[in-house]
Amino acid sequence: MKKSYLIVLSLMVFLPVSGWGLSFFKSKAQKSSPTYVQTAQAGPSEQLRPGDYRRTAVISGIQRYYLLHVPRGLEPGAPLVFALHGSMLNAEMMSKSYNWKKKADEEKFLVVFPNGTSRLASGKFANWNAGNCCGYAQESDSDDVGFIRSVIDDIEGMFDTGKIYVTGISNGAMMAYRLACEMPEKISAIAPVAGTDNTTGCTSEGPVSVMHVHSLLDPRILYEGGCGPDCVTEIQFVSVHDTIKKWTSRNQCASETERILENGYGYCDEYGSCANGTKVRLCTTEDGGHSWPTGSRLGQASQAFNATDEIWDFFESLN
Repeated sequence: MKKSYLIVLSLMVFLPVSGWGLSFFKSKAQKSSPTYVQTAQAGPSEQLRPGDYRRTAVISGIQRYYLLHVPRGLEPGAPLVFALHGSMLNAEMMSKSYNWKKKADEEKFLVVFPNGTSRLASGKFANWNAGNCCGYAQESDSDDVGFIRSVIDDIEGMFDTGKIYVTGISNGAMMAYRLACEMPEKISAIAPVAGTDNTTGCTSEGPVSVMHVHSLLDPRILYEGGCGPDCVTEIQFVSVHDTIKKWTSRNQCASETERILENGYGYCDEYGSCANGTKVRLCTTEDGGHSWPTGSRLGQASQAFNATDEIWDFFESLN
């Protein structure tokens, strides 16, 4: 009994700080946990009121869930943003991180936090089947793409949505690449943070805009590829260079880049003249490690910029 207690305690201390899933920074405005309302599946005419909801979907006989935040003042055609948690985390933790709900309230878009695949009925310690990673989701070959499709269908049955964007960190970032790879007809843009494209093959073709955020000092998913000294797996991750090369090729971008941001902590380069008006942007931080940049001196995250703000600006630039 004592041994089990120590193992659980170590996980609780390790996961939020390390960023294997994410660095768990909360703003003062989000310290209190929201009350999520469990809802039955609504019909096309049953648009949900502003608030926080927990909804379910059954995929391959398994009940899955997602959290949905509906801001006040939502207009027809509002964007839908997916925020995907990292490995061994869950939707609740992602919903309390990085101020995505606050950003949704300010900019008037829907934000959804799906839960990955877990061995546990509670859904905790979940992963995403992102190709060659990660954990139980990959081992069980869970249909996470099918799950996200069902979430989109459910939300589109209630709201007149606009473009669909996906962001995520670590394993969630990898899953964003898989969704762009297999659902380009649905996904307009992705913004992966601290996770590269580890898909094992694309079933669909089509351009999707990409903003990739990664630290040169990432000790887990190495910038140059491979598994770093703090890695908790033996997977040899694809490098940032090869990831960007794949998507500039798929999006038929010109080879020239424009530096659109630079400071003492990092820089962003953008590839132009891509197919169908898409963009590919690489934001490299020189600090922060395996984390979500906050632009703050507090904590271990990069000070280069606030990733949530930069990602939303990137998404909005595509409208």
